[in-house]
Amino acid sequence: MVEMTASPPEQEPDRTVSVLLPVPPSRPYDYLVPPGLSVSPGDFVDVPLAGRRELGVVWGPGSGGFPLSKLKSIINRRALNGLSVGLRNLVDWVGEYYAVPSGMALRMALSAPAALREPKPTKFYKDAGSRPARLTPQRARVFRTLSDGAPRVLSDILLDAQVGSGVVKYLEVGGHLHVSYVHCPPKAEVPDPEHFAPKLSAAQESAANSLRRQVEASKFKVTVLDGVTGAGKTEVYFEAIGTALRLGYQILILVPEIALTEDWIRRFEARFGVRPWAWHSEIGSASRRENWRRAHSSTVGVFVGTRSALFLPFHNLGLIVVDEEHDPSYK
Repeated sequence: MVEMTASPPEQEPDRTVSVLLPVPPSRPYDYLVPPGLSVSPGDFVDVPLAGRRELGVVWGPGSGGFPLSKLKSIINRRALNGLSVGLRNLVDWVGEYYAVPSGMALRMALSAPAALREPKPTKFYKDAGSRPARLTPQRARVFRTLSDGAPRVLSDILLDAQVGSGVVKYLEVGGHLHVSYVHCPPKAEVPDPEHFAPKLSAAQESAANSLRRQVEASKFKVTVLDGVTGAGKTEVYFEAIGTALRLGYQILILVPEIALTEDWIRRFEARFGVRPWAWHSEIGSASRRENWRRAHSSTVGVFVGTRSALFLPFHNLGLIVVDEEHDPSYK
């Protein structure tokens, strides 16, 4: 990755970078990099555009085709890992292959705008050691709940102490509770490859061994798993998923239709003990936000979705399975 660093203006001329925006006319724009700001290709930045503030991605060096006096400066760089080279290449390829502006393809990768905002911290409470002049039974129960010294969130306190939020608020305002704010990543249960390993037939075991070796080699390779309906192809590629999980990879499973997703998820949960993370147009905004962040943060796990899942910002993708790859909806 090439990093562009800022130097004092008298030592270095103004620098420009190309920023791709997911808004019409969806093409790269040249922007100045202000002194003191360091940006690299793939970084998320906020830039001015037609009187408003827009999110964009640094795509490379500036074109040099515009006078510096006509260019505006980047407002700031967001504190997120940038888009990977692989995803940026995919965006460019999609734009060229389908003859659409690259910014329109980039919109697919930024389809969870809430995930790109700073996550809200979680508020925790601890006993500060002091006591109010009047210790009611409700207030006493709050202190008993916090007596182990561990920070607790409000919902846990209300449930354990059987009090209303006003009781906790009173103790907080009075300085009897210590408050802290912590950024907590979303809970992620990792699938267990050993949860339920079915006994495979000789033909299935032979195919599974081949897939296991290919995953362990960590090199790009395309393999077609061929078999009649009911031959057990899903159980075979589940073994490849298990190997990828043991190696600490992220895995993407593509299905042709949303209707097939839930059935596949049930089979996966029976095999690995937890549900995978779904990605398609019908999931809620909260799931969309958290699953985008899981992909972006290299969280080990399995994602299942339709074609749009290809645009998730993976940083640790080790296996892609295209289920029912003959289906015309992939085209």
